[in-house]
Amino acid sequence: MLTNSKQLTIATDSEWHSPDKSWLVTTFTVIGVNKPNRFLYVDESVSNECKQQLIKWGFEENVSIEFVLMDDHLNLLDKVVKQVDPTGLFKTIRLLLFYSPKDVEYSIGWSKFSELLLGGFIQQKRNISTPQPVKLNLNNHEYKVSIKDMKGWVNGSLNQLAESVGVSLDAKNVMDEYKSHMREGLEALPTLFAAYSIGDVDHLSNIYDAFVELTRWVQSNVIGINEADCFNGDNIPMTTGSLVAATLDKWIHSQHANKNLLKFAMRKLGLLDTSAPEYKFSLAAFINTTKQYRDVEALTNDLTAMEVDTKAEQYKLLNQFMKAKFKHFGHSQAGVQYFAKVTDDSAAFNALVQGGRCNNERPSEYVCHVGADIDLASCYGSALREFIYPLGLPTVWGFKPNQPRLTLRQWLKRNENELVDNLWTVTVSGDLSFTQDLIYSKLVTQTQINRAGVGDWDKNTTDPDRDDDLSHIPGDFALIRKQILNGIITSDVLRVLRAVATDNEIKQLLDTEVVSGVAYLATNRVDSVDQWVNTVVADKGQLYNRDGKHGHSRDTRTRCWVGLPLEDFIGKLVNERNRLKKLKKSESATEDERTLADAKQAALKLFINTAYGIIASPYFSVGNTVVANNITARARVGAWMLNKALHTRQSITDGGMYSLMTVPVLRDNAKLPGLAVLSDNTQWKDARFTRVLEPLACVDWESEFNNDGNVLKQLDQLTTQHINNFWKRYGLSLPFAIEHKLENTFTVAAYINKAHYLLVTRQGKWVYKIRGAREYNDSDLRKHPTFALLKAIVEDSDKLPNDLSYDHRSLMKGGKWLEVQHSNGYPDLKDHRPGDEITEERTARYNNTHIFCMTVAEYEKRNGRKTFERGEPVEFFERYREDGWSKVHAQMMLDSLAAGKTKGNKHAAKRIA
Repeated sequence: MLTNSKQLTIATDSEWHSPDKSWLVTTFTVIGVNKPNRFLYVDESVSNECKQQLIKWGFEENVSIEFVLMDDHLNLLDKVVKQVDPTGLFKTIRLLLFYSPKDVEYSIGWSKFSELLLGGFIQQKRNISTPQPVKLNLNNHEYKVSIKDMKGWVNGSLNQLAESVGVSLDAKNVMDEYKSHMREGLEALPTLFAAYSIGDVDHLSNIYDAFVELTRWVQSNVIGINEADCFNGDNIPMTTGSLVAATLDKWIHSQHANKNLLKFAMRKLGLLDTSAPEYKFSLAAFINTTKQYRDVEALTNDLTAMEVDTKAEQYKLLNQFMKAKFKHFGHSQAGVQYFAKVTDDSAAFNALVQGGRCNNERPSEYVCHVGADIDLASCYGSALREFIYPLGLPTVWGFKPNQPRLTLRQWLKRNENELVDNLWTVTVSGDLSFTQDLIYSKLVTQTQINRAGVGDWDKNTTDPDRDDDLSHIPGDFALIRKQILNGIITSDVLRVLRAVATDNEIKQLLDTEVVSGVAYLATNRVDSVDQWVNTVVADKGQLYNRDGKHGHSRDTRTRCWVGLPLEDFIGKLVNERNRLKKLKKSESATEDERTLADAKQAALKLFINTAYGIIASPYFSVGNTVVANNITARARVGAWMLNKALHTRQSITDGGMYSLMTVPVLRDNAKLPGLAVLSDNTQWKDARFTRVLEPLACVDWESEFNNDGNVLKQLDQLTTQHINNFWKRYGLSLPFAIEHKLENTFTVAAYINKAHYLLVTRQGKWVYKIRGAREYNDSDLRKHPTFALLKAIVEDSDKLPNDLSYDHRSLMKGGKWLEVQHSNGYPDLKDHRPGDEITEERTARYNNTHIFCMTVAEYEKRNGRKTFERGEPVEFFERYREDGWSKVHAQMMLDSLAAGKTKGNKHAAKRIA
């Protein structure tokens, strides 16, 4: 692995006693130095017998043992450096750890750690990081310390990360029975505890090196990036998002034989950063260079010569142009970050990226019998590899505040001949007289978008009601049935609307007003990256204010673009992963070959699963809302088509549950229902029996469930045929293959809200999925009451727990600690430190935002209900729980929170399949 020879690599880990948060041990392993290189610092208050056993073990295992009194000023890293680098030969330290801020606290001392946290020098978002190397005085020498927290590479545990790179943690689970009381474990099994403690740090460097090598293999061998441009141990990003975004950026820059020539074109179409220290010099360099170089051959010669002598006077401006700081480049002016900063017209709404479909499709019920769990196969991955990534500036539509808007009809009439499938979006708003449930709304103002654009991105990604968190634009993503507010139309959505909507429905949809739009137009497309670079270099256009007057802006820069097929990026990753998965299962493969194949396919999976997120995110220059919205729109269309053809009860991004006994069927003489009829599954049956409900493929599924279930093996095929038959009448086809989780076929299921459900499978297994809640098995913590509610429903009970309080356990992150310290509130959390386990009591509330909303006002009324009024808690529909869940649910359907009891309500929920 390429690395810095003047750098120390030190891995660290600590253990503490959870009940009283008292420190026990901190371990260090130093890589690349002469022994001693393994250190174990132990709380001096342990018993003498424990000390004797540890000293003996340390001598046998070549581990330096020292017993110390931990206090807020003790710097154990200083002790380590004094022994491994007594003369200050090394200048920098790479500190490896996994997840816990306590590992940093116990390494350098709380006083120094808290100082660095308060100063912003150490941060903790997904993982712990140092935006810039931190200067620490160790052994009377100054070192630059970079924290490398590997938690950013995995959603799970250290063991899962180790397994994913083919490293085995031998002693990882030996102390599991003492996890909640580690001090007893240290006293009872001192040497085993020591081996367990030192084991993690011994492997941290191996895991780090293995991950780096796997990343380099993906970038070089699979994607085809030049090996010299691949990441190494010093510069590899420490989060999966940053890693995959940077890899996509490297791939884009590798699409031209001369990467500096492509870099020049990217910068010529870019926007300088006016806050950069050398901005004036950069501006002069930009103006001079873009005027001087209009010929690719001359530019190529000077770029080559400049590489030989970067200090040559004649290349001074060109050199500055190539290293100047830019806010945006030629491929980053269609991303969330760019559009969110538009303040003078409605183009800011192009910053919105709508999430997947997450909807309770039949909120009038909450039970489903004899059913299956269906998914769109490889939903986002398969969509990604079919799309192209556009390189160049898009054409953008935005309206001034006082300017009349175009209707969707007018916009399409002017532009549709120029639109390229999957490379345009148009955002619309308007009222409808009919109901529809295909186009979602984003309830946000331009002020909120602009505020996010200056750095106030919405970080509330753990909110169980949020489905659009990747773009980090605040505001609700809601399905409003008789209004559209900032709804996004793409080629896939428009195709479905035209195929399904009645004449009156399509007329009203085309009468909605265009808020904003963005597209890569067909006439601006060029055939190759070479042609794109040549066109950009020769371009005389510019972005400027005529005579410097505000409001007299013109942008004459070229809109030429070239499409980079994502099949050459995502497709290569998917194909290689499929090959390795087959190799892993091959009987002829050796155990070592299988292990390596598994590690490689895990690395590929990480890249594949992260690719969509980085295109939708505001944090990366490769972000592109056109591509992101077309991908999510295709997924939403797929989930919508599944629902209409199968009557799924809940749509959750790429699938849902449905009853095998009652799928919708269109008779040959049926008049095709439009959007309004399709928008409510309970209205499917008609008086003439041309729209009916039948068992899927006319199979007696209840009997099949009770027998050997052989027909279930054909479920994918039978369901695909049914879906195709349903949509063939409309001239449509599902844009995805489908697959069932056969282990989740169920005899009964309960579901509430948008995404809470319980499946009781054919095998008798209970499968819970409750957003934002943990099951807390084998714990004295109180579970979310929805667990008990769903259990009661499947057991045909109407009981809703009277006590709706539950426990939420989490580890305090650095950001939360800062919030607590700077706040006048949180009295119970003031004394907690980052990494402490905190348990908060919460109370469940049952609202009805998941039940059909016809207008934005109706949704906002429901969503704006307060949980506290004048300091007193306010209950929502759970106030009716004494009369049972059916009463609570009936009041939800009525949207009635009126005081008093209303028994025997005729709107009580149905308990049917």
